Amino acid sequence: MFGHLKDEALLDAVEELAGEEAARHVRECAACRERVEEARAALRASAEAAVPEPPALFWESFRRQVGRRIAAEPRRAVRWLPAFAALAAALLLAVGLSNRTPRPLDVSLAPVLPAWSALPALEDDVGAQVIQALIASGDDPPVAACRGLECLEGLTEEESSAVASALRVEMGGRIL
Repeated sequence: MFGHLKDEALLDAVEELAGEEAARHVRECAACRERVEEARAALRASAEAAVPEPPALFWESFRRQVGRRIAAEPRRAVRWLPAFAALAAALLLAVGLSNRTPRPLDVSLAPVLPAWSALPALEDDVGAQVIQALIASGDDPPVAACRGLECLEGLTEEESSAVASALRVEMGGRIL
């Protein structure tokens, strides 16, 4: 190697990604070793520094400045070229696909699947059996008798606590 490490190789040495030749040069050259150690110290200091979040006014000003710069940028006539090229490619593809003659679908090889339902069979559905029992007894289902927050009015302290705990679990531990 001729001379000291260039900046790119020096950064690789700081991050311990340098090749063997560059690493050997850093071990042997006091000037390069000192630069690597200074850069590592600066990297550690920057990682430990607490940087506060800029205020909301900064972000609003930043947004306006970016908008002004975009508006001030000169319009180029070539901007429509990519859109035109994409449109032309889509048109050619559509014309090419429309000229093909469709082949008849051979369904003789397709497997026959049984009908599927998202609901379980009536004899396996415990909820349906409960509803059928309630209907047969003439009682209103518990949900039909209660509308809104009045259902919670008559709860005891213990029942209210149980409802709050169940809601916390359901909401992932967030405070009510």
